[in-house]
Parts: sequence; C-alpha cells; structure tokens
Amino acid sequence: MKAHLLAMVAFLLSLGAGKFVVSRLVVAVKPDSVAESTPVAAPAHRRPTQPAGSPAPASGASPVVLEHIAWERKMWTLEPGEFPEVFKFEVATVKTSERLFRLMAIWQERDLDGFIAWAGTQPDSMMLPLAGHAIGMSHSLLTAATRKDPEFAWKLAAQTSANSHSADSNRGIMIGLLFRQDPAAARSFVRKHRDEIEAFGQGNIGWFGLDPQKALPVAMELAPGAVRSSIVAELARHFGSRADSVSGAREWFQSLPREHQKEVSKLAEGNSFYRISETHRQRLKEVWPAPREE
Repeated sequence: MKAHLLAMVAFLLSLGAGKFVVSRLVVAVKPDSVAESTPVAAPAHRRPTQPAGSPAPASGASPVVLEHIAWERKMWTLEPGEFPEVFKFEVATVKTSERLFRLMAIWQERDLDGFIAWAGTQPDSMMLPLAGHAIGMSHSLLTAATRKDPEFAWKLAAQTSANSHSADSNRGIMIGLLFRQDPAAARSFVRKHRDEIEAFGQGNIGWFGLDPQKALPVAMELAPGAVRSSIVAELARHFGSRADSVSGAREWFQSLPREHQKEVSKLAEGNSFYRISETHRQRLKEVWPAPREE
C-alpha cells in the first residue's frame, strides 16, 4: 500500500514538473511567434490599393515568408512621393535584386507616370552594393513606357539612346516587351512600323526569349533581309537553349524558309546555345540539318 502511494505521489510530481516546463517554453516562445504572426496594419489615413489575389499569410508560414508579406503590404500603402526614397534605401540594403524588381512593379501599378518620369532621370544601370551586381534601369523604363503606350515607348526608345544603333536595339527590345504583354498588339505594331523595323541595323533586336512558334509568323511578315534573319536567329537560340527536350523543334525548323534553315543549321553546328549538353547539341543537329544543295 505504501509503495502504491509513493508511486502515485511521484506521478503527480512529474505532471507538475512537466506543466512547469511547458509553461516556461510558452512564455519564451510566445512574444516572437505573436510578433511574426500579427498582420501589419496600414496606417489609418491610408487605404492600400493592393489588388485581389495578393499574398496572404499561410498557416505555418516561415518567418521569411511572413517578413516578405509584411514588406509587400507596406509597399502597397506607400504614397507615390515616397517611392524614390524607399527605392534608394532598398538599393543600398538588398542582397538580391528580386525585391527591387517587385518594388518597381508595385510602383508602376500605383503610379505609372510617376515611375516613368523618375526612371527617365536614372542612369542606364544601377549598382546594388550588397548584391554585388547591377540592374538595368533603362530596361525597366522601357517596360513601363510600353505598358503606358507603345507609341510613346517607341519614341522614348530613340530619344534616350546615345546613337542610331542603340536606338534600333532599344526599339527592338520595346517590341519584344510588347509581345510579352500583348501578342496581338505587337503584331499590329510590327505591321504599322514595318518599314522602320526593316531599316534597323543588323544585330540583336530584343526578341530573344519570345515563344518561337508564336513570334515566327510575325517575323515572317517582314521582308527578307538582315533584320528578319537576326530575329529568326534569336528565336532559334531561345528554342535550342531552353530545354533538353527538342520536341517541336523539327516542325518549327521545317516551317522556315530555306535561307533561314541554312542559318539555323549553322547555329546548331557552332556554340550559339547557352549551357546545353553535348547530347542536346547533337540532337539539335539532327532535327535542324543543313538543307541539301540543289
């Protein structure tokens, strides 16, 4: 009986000790967890214009995710005039460029004209000290201008260029940006400015990264020549570099005029593709063979 009583006392003491330990843990953890999970409220005099579908805290989200959500909510509550100073602070403190590009995207949503006016006064590139690399401001300016009005962006691309070659390149980039935003509008724009585009100097004109199958019909509306050849080469480089799978590449190649087939087959023979395996390169040579001489 005595042994049973002693066992019961020991059990009750262990429960009390466990409760004490748990309570100490709760006290130690609670302030941080509460701070991390407490939504950041917008100031009473501001009403965020964040669109529906913006990030919302997820159950069990990590501190990094919660911190980003709080930061983005704060960016959406900024007044237009506050963006330049916030941008300057971010440039000096960010370790990756993703947050900076997100800030510029929010800025454009809040005040597109204000962003364009500000970006037009910035250097072509801007160094991020902690990240150890620079970002292209001229590209961000063209992106915003294209969103505002393609014709405005077309003129701006020439006005902000150091020479005619740079102007052609920037206008080509502008068409590529428009193609990503609205393919139908880009096709209409190319038709309208066909003569000016066909007069571009030879070289990269900013269509790299576009869907080759969607962009090729637009390129084929241009007259044969250096500009069209440059566009086809850019589309081919993107097609050949983007994946180890080359399904669809043969059909795309066979839709090309004969002179472009020759050009593309030379790309497959050389070192025109970014970081692809030798197996991938050999496969491209099979699906993009040099046409036989007649």
